[in-house]
Amino acid sequence: MNTYRTAEVANIIGIHPNTVRLYEKLGLIPKPERKPNGYRVFTDFHIEQFKLARLALQVEVLQNGLRKKILQMIKASAAGDFDTALSLTEDYLQQIKQERSNAEEAITIVKRILSGGVPESSHFFKRKEVSEHLGISMDSLRNWEMNGLLTVKRKQNGYRVYTNENIQRLIQYTLSDQLIGNVLTVYGLFIFLCVPAGFLSQLFVSRVYGETYWHLTAVELTGFIGMVAGGLLMSTWGGFKSRRTTMTVGLTAFGSLAIGMGLSKQFALYLTLMILYGVAITMVQTATTTLIQEKAEVSMQGRVFGLLGAMYSGFLPVGMAVFGPMADVIPIQWIMIGSGIALIALSIFVGTNKGMRSKQEPPARPR
Repeated sequence: MNTYRTAEVANIIGIHPNTVRLYEKLGLIPKPERKPNGYRVFTDFHIEQFKLARLALQVEVLQNGLRKKILQMIKASAAGDFDTALSLTEDYLQQIKQERSNAEEAITIVKRILSGGVPESSHFFKRKEVSEHLGISMDSLRNWEMNGLLTVKRKQNGYRVYTNENIQRLIQYTLSDQLIGNVLTVYGLFIFLCVPAGFLSQLFVSRVYGETYWHLTAVELTGFIGMVAGGLLMSTWGGFKSRRTTMTVGLTAFGSLAIGMGLSKQFALYLTLMILYGVAITMVQTATTTLIQEKAEVSMQGRVFGLLGAMYSGFLPVGMAVFGPMADVIPIQWIMIGSGIALIALSIFVGTNKGMRSKQEPPARPR
């Protein structure tokens, strides 16, 4: 095995000797052994690790945590954890492909705009109408315009008017982040699938246990108690260290509870499950909002939370429109069990899909 001194490594790689020492200090190469006189002794592995680091850091794409991810890969390789380094590299390549796809799509849109291929919309919106349509504040719209994210035409009186094209661009910009887009999609599906067990509970109780005042009041009270208990739990505990784990556990618990409520034959057992359901739904909602707060860029948070509200207000009536009439044809117990199974499948997606992993969260090390 060949050995090298600091100056020889610097000469081979084409860097200053102080840079060699800096790479060691940053953990980008393994710590070299030292001679009795304190001089460093580098090997062929150090040379290859230097080449890897230099090549990886040549990439100028910095957005969405790409630089941080490639640094994690270099350090994992330097530490000899090649399984993690390989997994991080695969994630990095997938994200690079997504960024390239986004860039190519942006180029296509710009070309179409420059060529006059985008027809001028004859329908205009006021700022308040746009903010209500997207579920965001008017201050967010002002901020986007000030930062050059969109250009808005004005009437003669100076009032801004927004076109369909403006709104389409805003939504597309918001969903360009893969993690945030996935979180919003999962949340929308969660709201849709929790309709049978959560929002059709009174229909279920009236058909299975009876429609007395006591039965219906007990359901409302236990659901409320469950959510209060969930709020207290999340405010004191805060959930797992990984928000994705909290969301996964919440979805799994909610799906299991929906199945249990559908199979329950005793009203007391159903009420107990209803309390736990309130805790589970709070876990999912807290994990979702916290994840967006932590991972969305500050300048993006207003529009992301706006779309989060739109997901709730959009998927809830769709779920009611789908599962309500369905309950007149199919026993509601079956619908609750089916939705519970679908929620468990959704939790598996959240727990295993790489697109749901936060940029700072390392992948699970292969065994």
